[in-house]
Amino acid sequence: MTRTPDQDFQRDFQAAYARLAVAAEGSAEQAGALADTLGATQLEYSRVRGVSLEDQLRFAHVLNRACENGAQLDARGFLARLGADDLQALQRNMGLAEPIRVEALSEEGARNLLLPEGYSVDLDGDGITEVGAAKIRHFPPRDAPQAFLDQWLALTAGMDGAAYSNARDGLQWAFDIRAMAGQPLATDQLASYRTAVDDYLGMLAEHRHALVPGQYERDLPLYQALRQRLA
Repeated sequence: MTRTPDQDFQRDFQAAYARLAVAAEGSAEQAGALADTLGATQLEYSRVRGVSLEDQLRFAHVLNRACENGAQLDARGFLARLGADDLQALQRNMGLAEPIRVEALSEEGARNLLLPEGYSVDLDGDGITEVGAAKIRHFPPRDAPQAFLDQWLALTAGMDGAAYSNARDGLQWAFDIRAMAGQPLATDQLASYRTAVDDYLGMLAEHRHALVPGQYERDLPLYQALRQRLA
């Protein structure tokens, strides 16, 4: 899940970075300060992506400079002034397959390169987040009600990536089908998630024998459990 940075994000980031900047290299203090600065989500992505400690520290330094220089007002301009080493560190930390071409980025795509994983902005409000040149659709939506988020997190806790994707894709399908039919569901209303689950359960029942092998048995108990949680 991703969050929009709140009004305290920059202050808290810079305070954490100040501790990181004075921590002894290789110390427990440095590891703790790095976690506080970039956050647990970014550190987990860095682990999976095999990002070196040097690149993580450079990434934190670039993000701190972005805060100091007001890059949220002109992210493309800030990126255009970075050297090749800094851009490569951004690329590796954000898991981008291709080198960053600043001239090809939107302002939204540039802004999101200057936020750690777990945070992003959707400047045009289209529900799709640009990170560099990539376009990402997040679920749950950033305006999902807390009552849904609490139940979703409880249900999906401990799932591996494939299981989580399956759980997410069914609900996303239900929202998309409603939107294509001209009956979009409001993503900030709990009732919409109940409707989406009901729609998906209905699809499972109606098309049981046309589904890929194992899909019905896999998805039915999951969505029944989610529906009970949202009752």
